[in-house]
Parts: sequence; C-alpha cells; structure tokens
Amino acid sequence: MRSSWLAASLILVVVLIGWIGVRHEASAELQRGLAHFRANLPPGATFSYDRAYPRLLARGAGFTNVRFVNGETIVTASSLTVNNPSGVVSTGLHLSKVHAQDLHIEGDRSVDVKSITLTGLELPAIGADTEPVTDLPDASLLKFRSGKVAHFHLTDSNLGCEAEIAAVNLDNYARHQGGAYSLKDANFHCEHSPIPSLIKIPNASDAMAGHVDDLHGSGIDLALNMERLEQDATPSSDLRSEPQNSAGELSNAWFTQGNLRIDLPHMKNRYSGTGHIVNAYVELDGVRVSRDQQALVPALASGGPAHIVIDSSIDTQAHTAHSMENIDVPTLASMEIMLDLDHLPDGNGAPQAWMNMRIVRINIGYHDISLIDRLLHHQAEKQQISPEQLREQIALGGAVATAALPGLAAIPAYIVHPDGRTIQLTLAPPEPMSVLEFGSKYHWRNLQAQPELVQPPALTVDIH
Repeated sequence: MRSSWLAASLILVVVLIGWIGVRHEASAELQRGLAHFRANLPPGATFSYDRAYPRLLARGAGFTNVRFVNGETIVTASSLTVNNPSGVVSTGLHLSKVHAQDLHIEGDRSVDVKSITLTGLELPAIGADTEPVTDLPDASLLKFRSGKVAHFHLTDSNLGCEAEIAAVNLDNYARHQGGAYSLKDANFHCEHSPIPSLIKIPNASDAMAGHVDDLHGSGIDLALNMERLEQDATPSSDLRSEPQNSAGELSNAWFTQGNLRIDLPHMKNRYSGTGHIVNAYVELDGVRVSRDQQALVPALASGGPAHIVIDSSIDTQAHTAHSMENIDVPTLASMEIMLDLDHLPDGNGAPQAWMNMRIVRINIGYHDISLIDRLLHHQAEKQQISPEQLREQIALGGAVATAALPGLAAIPAYIVHPDGRTIQLTLAPPEPMSVLEFGSKYHWRNLQAQPELVQPPALTVDIH
C-alpha cells in the first residue's frame, strides 16, 4: 500500500510543471505557466507561494514560502529553485537541478528536511497532454544523478517511531542501476518494534532504538528498495535483482530492544559473481551483546568482542547455497559452521517459504578455550555445589539420556572435560529436511523413536 508521505515528498518536484511551457525569462511567461499548473492540479489540491521569479542564468524559476495541499497531505518549503527544465508532463520531465530549503511534509508521517538538492532529475510521464494530473509518481520511478539531504527528521505517530539523519547522499538513483549511498550520524527510536521479532524475550520491553555513525555502499539498486518500501515490504534481498558487484560498510553502531543491546563497531559486506552464481560475504568485528549493561551470560563477561565472518555461495538458478560461518570470541571459544541448503525461495519470499528451504548437510566444529569451564563454575555457584559435583551430575545424566542414543554419548563427555579440544559434529540426514521438519524430527522425544537420525552415517561426532 502506497505511503502518502512518500508520494508527498515528490510534490515539490512535481510543482515544477508550474512553469512547463516557459521558454523565456519574462515573469509574464512564468505566471502563465503557473496558471496552467493550477488548472491541472488534482481536484481539491492547492498550490500557493509568497513570490515566484524567473532565474535568468539558470533558465529556471524560484519560489519563496511554497505551500502545497492535497487532501490530508501538506508540503511547505521556505524556498524552492529549479534549473533548466525540459520536456513535458505527458512524456517526462528533465531538470538539471532542484533545491528546496526548510522542507516540511505532513501526512501519514511527518518529515522535516533542512535542505535537499537533486541534480540530473528525470520524472516519468504523468497523464496525457489533454488530461489533468490526478496522481503523483512514486519515488521508485524517479531517476537522478545525485541527491543530497541535510538534517532529515521523520516522525511516525502510528508506529511511535522517530528517526534523525544528519546527512544522506545518493548517487545514480534509477531502477536496474548500481547506485551508491552514504549516511552519517543516524538515530532512531520506536516505542514498539516495527520489525517482527524472531526471538521473544520474556518480560522485556518492545521498545527499539539504534545509532549508526556511518553507513555507505555502492552497487545497490536503490530504486528497487524504495519500491518495496512504498509497498510496505522489506528492502530487497533478491540477489538476482541487484547488480552483481556491490559492497557496503557500517561503523560504530548500536541497537537495543528492551534491555537487550548489541554493539557493532564495524561491519562490511560484499556481493560478487557472474550469471546465476552469487558470492556473499559479511564480516562483523567487535560484536558485543549485553543486557542491562551486563554480559548476556556472566561467563561471557571475561571474553573479548566477537569476530564473525559469513561467507556464502548462492546458486539462484538451482536454489541452493553453501555457507560457512566463523565465530571467534577471544579467550573463550571459537566455532565454525558449514551449511548446505536447497529449495531456497525466490527473492524476498514470505517467511513460510524460507521455513520450507531444506537442510542438506550441517558441519559444526566447536573449540573450547575456557567458556565451558566458566559456565560450569557459574552454574555450580548457583546450585551451591562444587564444579566437580556438577560435572558428576552431567556425566550421570548424560549417560542415562544417551543410553538409547549412543550416537550422542560423546557430547556430555566432552562437556564434562573439554580440555581445550575440538568437537566436530557432521549431520547429513538421509533425505534433505525443511527447517520445520528438522525442528520436529530432531526434537528429543522424536529421537527416542528414531535413534538412527543421530547415529552414523546420519550423524558423526569426532573429538580431537
């Protein structure tokens, strides 16, 4: 469903048709062009200003204290200038430069912008020469060479959200083009999270907030992502719709939901490939997760920030993926996960479609440095027993639990005495399983009836 504030943000651009037909610098020609524009406004819409004047050297026009009203949408600006208009509404307009100062948009959402400048702007065809303008183009249909926004502020009273961005730059904005973007000093806060949470935290507030010092990237189809926002969808993750080489980088970010906080000092990603093979790489450095400014798990407090690398190869034609994840937490532990998947959904498939993708093979390698020992000591303190007594309990309970599942017997033995070793688990179900089926099949109760699922060759466990 189209968001009216997004369409409204284009109105100040569309008012440029106020001087369509102006090919001379005389004020009389400008006034005739404005009269033509008013006559073609949508029913009930009004456009007013304190002053309109031709800009001789720029072959354009300027306005002061502009006000556009269309239903519940109100757009105002202290000044608006346009350079070198060409073309007509029915076939598309081209404007070499548009600049608005103190822009305010009031509608479903409220937007304030200190200044916005677009260069090389192209508008799509609107209506026909003999028909009035009854609708405005979506932002995803625009094209422009460069866009600069200073001091952006958004308020959405429906979601209880506010966002502020000090500066935004967009280059090469158009469908099926590799655009570039940069964002500086961004902050947001929502009383209720607008993003469905996959992890429900008991007794935690739903409020969400975040900050990003710097975010920039290139090779992204910016207009495609704008189209999805207009449709109230999530930004595109359909790798086939993106240019095949793109990259992005984020610096000094943090995000909170309730009392849970994630600190992310640095993240970078890149996509590359040819044809239907896409390589995706994501690296996160310095990750910390905390609750109420304390380590999420007390045993993690002594560990350094985590370093995470995800390296994937995706076949968008065969709908398969091979992914490798490396997680390293200094002084505590490291983990390597290799995952083979098939039946990947197309593009931005619905959540149900993603749950139907199938797990072909999983390989997990865990190397313990001190994490298990710290966890055991913490749990022993809570139970007011010694760590050795807790180890004895785990060994006994593990032996009973795995009596009917001998393929898992090595796991509790490793937990009791990891001794700096690595445990390797390789899971290859007899047939690929969907995510939903995997959760059901590998439930503890089901394994009692199907122990072969955790025995060779379906599951192998190696400790070294």
